[in-house]
Amino acid sequence: MAIAGGSYLTTQSPPIAVSTFAIGFLIDGDHLFDYAVYCFQKRRRPNFREFFNSSCSPPPSRIYILLHSYELLLLIWLMAISFSAFPWAVWLSLSFGAHLLMDYLAYRPHPLCYFLTFRIIRGFSYETVCQNNQKTSERVRGLIMVARERSSYDQSYSLRPFELRVPGDALKDKIIYNVIQKADYKGKRLLDVGCGMGHTASLLSNLVDVVGIDFSKEAIRIACQKSKGAFIRGGAHMLPFPDDSYDYVVAKDILEHVPDDEQVLDEILRVCRGGAMLLMYLPCKLDGFNFSTESIVEELTGYTLDPEVGHLRRYTPKQAQEMLQSRGFKNIKVWYFVHFSLGVASLLSVKGYRLLSRGKKQEGKIISGIPLLFLKLIFKIFEVLGHMESAILKSLPGAGFFIVGEVEGELRAEIYRTG
Repeated sequence: MAIAGGSYLTTQSPPIAVSTFAIGFLIDGDHLFDYAVYCFQKRRRPNFREFFNSSCSPPPSRIYILLHSYELLLLIWLMAISFSAFPWAVWLSLSFGAHLLMDYLAYRPHPLCYFLTFRIIRGFSYETVCQNNQKTSERVRGLIMVARERSSYDQSYSLRPFELRVPGDALKDKIIYNVIQKADYKGKRLLDVGCGMGHTASLLSNLVDVVGIDFSKEAIRIACQKSKGAFIRGGAHMLPFPDDSYDYVVAKDILEHVPDDEQVLDEILRVCRGGAMLLMYLPCKLDGFNFSTESIVEELTGYTLDPEVGHLRRYTPKQAQEMLQSRGFKNIKVWYFVHFSLGVASLLSVKGYRLLSRGKKQEGKIISGIPLLFLKLIFKIFEVLGHMESAILKSLPGAGFFIVGEVEGELRAEIYRTG
């Protein structure tokens, strides 16, 4: 609008002003075309909220934006030179360039994204054209989130009743317990990365010597008071332990929160002894066929829990397996978790916590007394349903998955040195 007004004041030409204003809408037609192609390919109905928020999930496999191209800008200038229409070229170029700049600042695509030739060479691939800097963006965004959310995590832990466990979390602990119980666990040491208030560590301390680490000061304070095990405050990206320290490492709901997941995995590998076992739980990408409440809700409404729970990314089992295999892990096993009932419990827990914690500042005061007992009963019902459901559906994609791998001693040392 400002550029169109400037063009009219400078040239006193209504056609130039109107054209300068209209070119932005013309270019935006690209997005409408791409979204129509996306809906046709995915066999889904258009969702205006999804379109205007640019929040398609799963993301498109191709992106065309044919008019978003420097080649079009060059064509405008060639035509201006041919018809001696330089004022048109100047103001259309300013409007065009401002539009591309705003798009770039909003989405941070590949620097060469607006060359149509580059997109053709890349096969219009969304992943390579628009997510070239995805890892860098995740790290920058993650660093900002860590700085911003350190205090919010502390507040969250201070408000949450220790004895109230989300059904999915309670079941994850029991599954990890059963895996370790079937192994040779006597006399072994276990590291719980991102231990929170120490629920997992407390349960596993019945089998092994447990050390829990978390970056939240409040979580460690509560863990030391109420859970069994040893607890230390620290970050997963730089574990304060010597090499070859642990026989088991649990990293449950960790990698998706950290800015640099590769560095955290390298640190975990460093502290693992030869033959050690790594047990992780990761959120699963919700593309394609996914048998979970989260997938259904996202498909119907566009709503996702990820921003509210601090997820920087989701994974596919193949991605996670490749990350472990490249570090020398062997005997890797994967199974899915959190389908329908546990998904409902997760959604209700997150939204309920947000509602109850507004304005609260005292420990454990968001809910107590009879309401707390009632909620614990409801959660227990969801836990039982989730246990039966996960036993039946563990081979079908859900909202998350477990992945377990063993360190191969000689390979571990070699890979860590060369990494």
